[in-house]
Amino acid sequence: MFSSEKGPDALKGNRIYWLDNLRTFMIFLVIVLHAALVYEKNSIGAAWWIVCDPSSSNLPGILFLILNIFVIATIFFISGFLTPLSLKNKKAWAFLKSKLKRLMIPWMIAVLILIPFYKMIFLYSRNLPQESWTTYFHWSNGIWSQNWLWFLPVLFVFDILYLCFSRVPVNMSHITLKRAIGAALLLSLMYSFCMDFFNLHGWTKTVLIDFQN
Repeated sequence: MFSSEKGPDALKGNRIYWLDNLRTFMIFLVIVLHAALVYEKNSIGAAWWIVCDPSSSNLPGILFLILNIFVIATIFFISGFLTPLSLKNKKAWAFLKSKLKRLMIPWMIAVLILIPFYKMIFLYSRNLPQESWTTYFHWSNGIWSQNWLWFLPVLFVFDILYLCFSRVPVNMSHITLKRAIGAALLLSLMYSFCMDFFNLHGWTKTVLIDFQN
């Protein structure tokens, strides 16, 4: 999955080190981004973030807004860049099995264990009484949903979509980088316009999929 070369050498575990380093740095920034929610002055996460410290400042809020622009997008880009390499030497079922093992099994364990603990700490940090155990899961409350676990099933869905599209016999050789960037820019502008025109800002939340519109 992380091979830097094609052919036989791709099976020897060679890694794309700059991507590894970039992903490690982005994960560190994800931690910084979420830690900033504890101290940001306007308390944008006060209603749902695990703890909010009374020692607040404007700087963490500004840091959160800046990091939120590019951090998650960069992580998704890295995952998408590596997906063809992951599929290259696998059959479809083996590819899906590997993604289930790496993404959905950890997600399932986490939503059954970490999210209930999250709510316990949330209530305790605000001196609120604990509630019925049935409300401690993401599908039974209207506040947290999956919280920080949302990206795992979204990545899994993207992997499935890529697997399906990779089976479609489409000749991509005539698509130049210039055309691809132009099409992506046009689609992005249209999407942003629709977001504002139809007031679609915020999150879409379901039992399995959460994503920021």
